[in-house]
Amino acid sequence: MRAEEFSFALAVVLTPAVLLKEGYRRWKAHEGPMMVARNLFSIAQSSVVGMLFSFVAGLLVPRWLSRWLEHGRWQLFGYYCLLASVTVLAVDQLVR
Repeated sequence: MRAEEFSFALAVVLTPAVLLKEGYRRWKAHEGPMMVARNLFSIAQSSVVGMLFSFVAGLLVPRWLSRWLEHGRWQLFGYYCLLASVTVLAVDQLVR
């Protein structure tokens, strides 16, 4: 349980830092302030979509997965990972 709480807290702390680092990297690449602002807006939009999906998954999945793993149903966890991966890829393709 502590590892789960730590991973969520870490994501909350790292998201703004990653956005700032990407903006700085693009600024250094001489893309100009308007291009940097446009790119950061695009990144922010993707981040909001990702945060919404993460929020829903964070509400629904941890207890469910914990029960599966405690009862030795690792194959169900594998199926969940595959389904989540396909869903993320599909949403990514729709957003782009």
